Amino acid sequence: MKKTIFIFLLLISAIPNVSGRSKFVSAPVDLPWKFMLDDGSKTWLFLANGYDVIDKGDTVSFRFSTGNNWMLTAYSSDFSPVNYVTSSLQGRCGQYYELLYTDAISGMHIEFRVEDGKLIRRVYGTTQQEHPVFSMDVRGAQVFYPACFGKKTQTVQCISPSGMFLSEESNEMIGDRSSSPAILTRENGTMELRYHLPVNLQSGSFDVEWFTYVGAADTDELLCVRDMPDGGVVVCGRTMSANFPGMDANDSLSGSYDMVIFRMDSAGQLLWTTIYGGLYYESANGMMVSDSSIYVAGSTNGNDIPLTNAFQTATGGSYDAVIVKLNFDGTIAQSSYFGGMGAEQAYGVDMDSAGKIVIGGSSTSASLPMSASGYQPAGAGAIDGFITVLNDSFAPQWTTFYGGTGSEDVHQLVITPLNKIVMIGGSFSLNFPCTPNAFQPGRLGNCDAYYVVFDMAGNREYATYYGGSSNEDCFGVAGDENGNIYLAGHTASIDFNITGVIFQPNFAGVNDAWITRFDSTGVPVFSTFFGGGMDDKTWGMMRRDGYLYISGVTHSSDLPMNVTAPQDSLWGASDGFVVKFDTAGNYVTSTFLGGTGADDAMALTVNADTMVTVCGITYSNNLQVTPGAYQQAYVASGDGFVLRYKLSEQWSSSAVEPSNGNPGTSIQVMPNPVANGFVNISADFEIGACYLLDVEGRIVAVQQNQSGQNASINCDALIAGVYFLEVLGKDAERVVVRLIIQ
Repeated sequence: MKKTIFIFLLLISAIPNVSGRSKFVSAPVDLPWKFMLDDGSKTWLFLANGYDVIDKGDTVSFRFSTGNNWMLTAYSSDFSPVNYVTSSLQGRCGQYYELLYTDAISGMHIEFRVEDGKLIRRVYGTTQQEHPVFSMDVRGAQVFYPACFGKKTQTVQCISPSGMFLSEESNEMIGDRSSSPAILTRENGTMELRYHLPVNLQSGSFDVEWFTYVGAADTDELLCVRDMPDGGVVVCGRTMSANFPGMDANDSLSGSYDMVIFRMDSAGQLLWTTIYGGLYYESANGMMVSDSSIYVAGSTNGNDIPLTNAFQTATGGSYDAVIVKLNFDGTIAQSSYFGGMGAEQAYGVDMDSAGKIVIGGSSTSASLPMSASGYQPAGAGAIDGFITVLNDSFAPQWTTFYGGTGSEDVHQLVITPLNKIVMIGGSFSLNFPCTPNAFQPGRLGNCDAYYVVFDMAGNREYATYYGGSSNEDCFGVAGDENGNIYLAGHTASIDFNITGVIFQPNFAGVNDAWITRFDSTGVPVFSTFFGGGMDDKTWGMMRRDGYLYISGVTHSSDLPMNVTAPQDSLWGASDGFVVKFDTAGNYVTSTFLGGTGADDAMALTVNADTMVTVCGITYSNNLQVTPGAYQQAYVASGDGFVLRYKLSEQWSSSAVEPSNGNPGTSIQVMPNPVANGFVNISADFEIGACYLLDVEGRIVAVQQNQSGQNASINCDALIAGVYFLEVLGKDAERVVVRLIIQ
């Protein structure tokens, strides 16, 4: 069967004759249409405001008549751009298998997808309106596409330009509910209309729980946030404010910057503040929370910080790393320097299941405590990364440098559920130590991102560069139970590696964010850009179940954004942002975060109730703080902020009612999560059908064994990620549950 492809025009210089069945069509860049498809019988031209269908020289134009709010995006690049040649022209073009029109107002989508050589068209929406939600002008008639929810039929209405009703046709849902639904054909002269029934769409709706400033008369920078067992959070950073909120008689600002750590309850109200430092500079850069304590990693250039039960009681160089343990009431339980004769900064901290503490950062020292027996005993370049494992007395168990003859930082680290240490950052070294099986064994640009895996005994297991021909860095990392590693960073490379499920195939700005998942062998499973036309960078990432949550900063007004976001436009010169992907690489939702000044979302944390709490830095005096917020107003010189979203995993569909449509009915799904094989379903009603859908609403599997109140679905062929299991009863029962495939 003929393979059909979308063509994205990258280099165009003339207009050939497009009548008939041209396979590739080029056009000048100033023409309105951007993409072309030849399906073997018709030629399709896709414009920003609609599309044309050319059949044997006859052109039918479909134009959106509900304003200029539609965005056209191409996805699923199958391979690199290839050369093409016309009779007198040559150039290069990218090849795609999916186009998506999205209406910013109604939330409706029109999808064109090439699957198995066939063109599949689908209309679906995130709104539930009883009236038509968008329309198209087609040869003098206005075609309305109404919403469809909880119905077995769908209608398309044709209205004349004068408003006279012309016809209405019904479209029956086909019995097997496949991902290629039945087609409605309505003839109006030579016009052919094809309309697909909508299917389910998982939507990540944002609700702002609370939003507050936290700052005082001087500069305050909040750099890390972690969840507390009571549903609240603890936040750390650095402050120059002598009157930082929550300070009591035991707190005072001692130096230019001091560490600040404070705790908030689940409603965003301040419980306590601890200021920690000496007469010089201190910063709290990273943090983790155990069952009973808070651990903070940072740095100081002073020799007078107050120490408690310290392993290293004196500074070793110009800067030293600092590790601090606090009780849940904010009192200091333990603290220590860690460093050599040079300068150390600690940025990441985590703890394994046995209570061993890992810190990591950057070093200019020739040696560090316990590094002589480490994987890399000495520094190799101007700046090297380091990691050290401490016992509960803060005594190093082992330490290693990591880097080449250039410079490296460890920006963040994590201990995965498999008890592996993953350290990340950026490398300027041409001889960064990679493992023989590295995905990218050599540096491609000026600075490439990297990640390295150690076990808890200090044995290196994997190391690779990751980047393109310009600059990359990496600040977000997470791992899962199957050995997958998730990274987030930013890139200036147009040739950055993009693969698998691709949300954004093309580099768009000065810097773009990127998100990549590596399997347990270090091979990318998916990798995508995420950015607009200006500068976009990621800082923090957290994995919770089957989702990735990422925070950062953007200067791009065209950053991909969900219309249901609390803030769907850029307000200042720079805003923070939060974006949610699933672990299979599918985009779920995103939002801007900021006011008319400069704002930066430095870190986030996600609890079991999908409460996403973000902290950062703001120079805006008009943040949309919530009524009753702890601090309603901006003070001066840069304040911190803390914001909590509720990112509920809502079902939003134009085809069915959300969640459990029949109170009193229930199902059991085992196992969940499932790694492979069959998932078994048991219901308290007689099962009629079971469907497994991905987060875009496509049916990917149906029941294979069914008997009465029991059924099963084979998940072997499905990639890891978040899915939704829909179970339909013979008496109209309906239950939907989330299923995680690992």
